[in-house]
Amino acid sequence: MSTEETHYMLFLYGDYENGEKYINNLLGELSPIISNEYLKFIYGDYGVVVHFKTDVDFADLNEFIRMNLAGMVDQYFLMEKTDKMSAYGPDEVIGYVLDLESDLKKPENPMITDLKEREEELDRVIQYFMSSMNEDDMDILSDTDEDDEDNEIELIKSRNKKEKSISLDQILDKITDKGMKALSKKEKQQLEKYANGK
Repeated sequence: MSTEETHYMLFLYGDYENGEKYINNLLGELSPIISNEYLKFIYGDYGVVVHFKTDVDFADLNEFIRMNLAGMVDQYFLMEKTDKMSAYGPDEVIGYVLDLESDLKKPENPMITDLKEREEELDRVIQYFMSSMNEDDMDILSDTDEDDEDNEIELIKSRNKKEKSISLDQILDKITDKGMKALSKKEKQQLEKYANGK
């Protein structure tokens, strides 16, 4: 029996590293029960958030989704979208997924963009390290004999003996969040010490 149209949020959990094409095929299973032109979704490697509208009553909808998606996802949660709902994330992403009435352009996946930016920043940090290294450090990195492991262990031990007030992770996190320009003089000196293996 049909009822009035209701908005639903469907949260899917599984492995979605195969990307949007796989997710489109997966969500194509919902097309017979969707009453609007399209559904909206955002995704990451392990989760998909779907917003759609249907006139199918909840019991039938739940059965339909269980029969069509249960073997294709690790788990899912289906719930009616109400006015008492909160979401956190970039405005353009949240606005896109929650607005079924307009044909908003889907924003680029923010997690992918963020990953690319982090990789580019990491490349810049590595270049900074490499440009700051002296010949002895380069020899340690390029040495391919059986003593490689011993050299690395000695390098780590010598680094750990010296007191460091700022960890490399803290510095890299700050660079990722705010860029190289945000580092204090002390942080830059510490980064240079890490680059030189001190």
